[in-house]
Amino acid sequence: MAEHFDVVVGIPSYKEESTIKNVAEMASRGLEIYFPGEKAVIVNCDNASPDGTREAFLSAETSAPKKYISTPEGVRGKGANFENLFSFFLSSGAGWGLVVDADIRSITPEWIRHLGEPVAEKGFDLVTPLYARHQFDGTITNHLVYPLVFALAGVDVRQPIGGDFAFSRRMCAHWTRQEWSAHVRQYGIDVYMTLKAIMGGFAICESGLGSKVHKASAPKVGEMFTQVVYTLFSLLAEKAGVCEDPCMGGEVPSAWDGSRVRRVERFVPPRVRTDQGSGGKTPFPLRPFPHAHHVRHGPLQYGRHALVPAGVHPVLRV
Repeated sequence: MAEHFDVVVGIPSYKEESTIKNVAEMASRGLEIYFPGEKAVIVNCDNASPDGTREAFLSAETSAPKKYISTPEGVRGKGANFENLFSFFLSSGAGWGLVVDADIRSITPEWIRHLGEPVAEKGFDLVTPLYARHQFDGTITNHLVYPLVFALAGVDVRQPIGGDFAFSRRMCAHWTRQEWSAHVRQYGIDVYMTLKAIMGGFAICESGLGSKVHKASAPKVGEMFTQVVYTLFSLLAEKAGVCEDPCMGGEVPSAWDGSRVRRVERFVPPRVRTDQGSGGKTPFPLRPFPHAHHVRHGPLQYGRHALVPAGVHPVLRV
């Protein structure tokens, strides 16, 4: 029988030897300070990293016990790591969990509090992050995922693919009951989780974490773009119920019905900045995209519709 825990903290990784030790130690300190009555475990879900990721994680000085779980040799993917994490989470009997990226350099113990409290104490099912980021950071989020989730799903979630989040037990159980594509088992996992939470009517909120400093994503942005975009369009097309050719007399998809966008509840702790980039550089408002409104309402104005069904998407037709 699996050992019982109240809280599971997951750290997905692949070749993060240089940063994962500090992430584990900050997570442990946050649990110790802000959730002292909870029996917690920190889990590194890894892709059999060939560097010293495993050894660095296990060498971290933590009060919470640590567990290392890996996919088989040759199996890669962030989503594959999450499959292992969620399986462990459900078997442990934990009531809630949270995830922090292994490459974060700006993590503090307060991140654990800001992510965990809305789930542990306020009854939310999914807590997404609010970051202070430079205007040129988060390209896929800023110019594609956020505007399209805003416009087509009708929910204003500023970081739909943020790597740091918290979740309830029923949220995790819902995710694991869904069908996961090959892209979801890779970088498509983050947007998949957010959209499944939206479509399932789960309670979602945002929590301010402040500055996010991490490894540059440029080396992996190509494959990340493909996997995120495919997953995003697949799920949005599924939600909209788009016909073969909506421009040729089909019914207007529900995603384009012009209803008001729902803004999720937001918690921004005192002294946490979310309006400027790391290091106090370029001012960058949380919701700086007026074009999201046009993406949402343009088809109504011009009589054109977007998204086509499986086998054809991802395609935006205007």
